[in-house]
Amino acid sequence: MLHGSLSDSRVQIGRLMEQYGSTSEMLGFFSRTSSEEAGAPVVCYTGVNSLSYVLGSYTVRIRDGKAAACWSWDGAASADGFDSPAWGAAQLAELCRTSRETHDLTAYFVQAEKLAALDGVAVGTGVLFGKDTADAIAEKQQTDAKAAESAAKLSAAEMESIAREALEQRYALTEAQSDHLRNEAENNRYLLFGSDNVPCCEFYFALGFEEDGYVGPGTGIYTVIVNAESGTVEDTLYDSALGGNG
Repeated sequence: MLHGSLSDSRVQIGRLMEQYGSTSEMLGFFSRTSSEEAGAPVVCYTGVNSLSYVLGSYTVRIRDGKAAACWSWDGAASADGFDSPAWGAAQLAELCRTSRETHDLTAYFVQAEKLAALDGVAVGTGVLFGKDTADAIAEKQQTDAKAAESAAKLSAAEMESIAREALEQRYALTEAQSDHLRNEAENNRYLLFGSDNVPCCEFYFALGFEEDGYVGPGTGIYTVIVNAESGTVEDTLYDSALGGNG
């Protein structure tokens, strides 16, 4: 069963494509967070690490099946290419091309940090928290995983089948893409998902890497969160994997 959030996801990306020229591939340079406002879903895509300043953030609000999007750089000029502080679809397209062809975005990361510094903003990966906090988070994840696995009513194989079907529908995968889609089982995990702590299993699939031998469009990482009790697909996410650096 497909959850309503999947149709919401289509609306989100469709709105970003229409309004800002964004593509699913470009969203590999952003992290995604979800929340609610007055019962309506709100999704925020924020540029990652060194690119956080120049890419800014896109916020999509959905109500009654319709999406409204805004960009933190709305109104800013971006015609000067990578010399502009605001990097929009044109710059993102070039980042995607360079990443595909050279696997090296170092020069762009350096430029992004320089532009941020000129405006008094420090960007980068940084250390988010200390060892004690990291250990506490890891311990909670392990506890949650045990609880979710104990509550599961579906087998891992059943949930993987559901996850694959969801990806085929959500991303209109071709037969070749589906056949080469590789389940990276060592990265799969049980978790308690969302504010309701729903027992789920998260599946991690890869496409277009040496192990699967696929060459073509749609390469990257696909994740699917499946309700371990009902089989409902709670969420999917595609990452073009172009935002890394070799």
